[in-house]
Amino acid sequence: MKKIRLLLLVINILTSYASPLFQGLQAAIVTDAAQTNRTISSKLFFELEELSRLVAISYCVGYQGIYKPFECLSHCADFERFELVKTWNSGIIDSASCGYVALSHPPHPPRIIVAFRGSNSLSDTISDLMTLPAEYTPYDPPVRNETSFEEDHTAAKKSGGKCENCKAHSGFLSAWQTTKDTLFPVLRDTVWKYPGYELVLTGHSLGGAVAGLAALECEAMGWKPIVTTFGEPRFGNEELAHFIDETFPIKEDHDGSPAANPIDGQGGDRISRYRRVTHAGDPVPLYPPDQWGWKPHSGEVFISKSDLPPAREDLVLCNGPSDPKCVYGSEDTAFVLKKQGIRGLPGFPAQWKFWEILFAHREYFWRIGLCWDPQSGGYLKAPDQGSNDEL
Repeated sequence: MKKIRLLLLVINILTSYASPLFQGLQAAIVTDAAQTNRTISSKLFFELEELSRLVAISYCVGYQGIYKPFECLSHCADFERFELVKTWNSGIIDSASCGYVALSHPPHPPRIIVAFRGSNSLSDTISDLMTLPAEYTPYDPPVRNETSFEEDHTAAKKSGGKCENCKAHSGFLSAWQTTKDTLFPVLRDTVWKYPGYELVLTGHSLGGAVAGLAALECEAMGWKPIVTTFGEPRFGNEELAHFIDETFPIKEDHDGSPAANPIDGQGGDRISRYRRVTHAGDPVPLYPPDQWGWKPHSGEVFISKSDLPPAREDLVLCNGPSDPKCVYGSEDTAFVLKKQGIRGLPGFPAQWKFWEILFAHREYFWRIGLCWDPQSGGYLKAPDQGSNDEL
């Protein structure tokens, strides 16, 4: 097992050197008339692409680092007027949870950004997916004497609810509980200091699961977060998935299908505040599997193109938690569902497409993985769509 982990870590580092210089953004500019009820809007496309760069920056935490005002070897130079508030790191090597909090000042949209980093190796990802469930109890904020917290507590009492028979992934839940002691005091102060700033949570891989658990507690505090995850694994049973959908509902039209552009509210109010971005060929959103009692929640945005870079038309809004036209039923990931077994690495089939999976889990607009300067040769351009070359 140690040899497998070492091999995966080496390959993961090597593949993280390759990333596109993202040339497909202009293809996202289309007329609203061309949109359908499964078509992503240009607005949402650009927003998700930006968030992928922000979550990529989180991989600098614990390694090359992020420095004030907002400097790093990754995409930090893209975000002038950003201000680093705090980084956190719960361990020394392959931390259970780490990330950063930053402020997005005008002329950028005023936001409080919280980015959760994933594991640094696929072997850690696989190991962390294999765990027992733990009881999940919705967060009930304690009464605060401070005036700044009393309003939050009141909002939480109005929006709180019960979650009967809810189970959460014990590893992800433990990671969040450890992180919360460091992160929540910072968020309380920052939300109070910047009342007009929108709270935005984002995470990749295991960081996406931790971001999801954090989102539930931020919602209980009355902070109304916008949540976007990339390659998020399943972190709860069916009851918890339903609770998430109730907490972050998606409006439906009269025939039971999601209304036009439900997730970003193009042409109207934002209807859902939790976007779960998945990718063709990435099996992590399918794990832990149904057979073990784990279920996905709704809000999925599916990238159907297997290579980089995607264009707007490659992203679609999905219906419900297990849309057969999205990651649950895509051709590139169908083999994972059909051949689930216990041979090879736990929970993954012996016939898994190693290289395709390795890249697919990293390829969310950019190749996310390590802290490298995307403009200095640390990242390589992805092959053209018609090329047979492999990275």
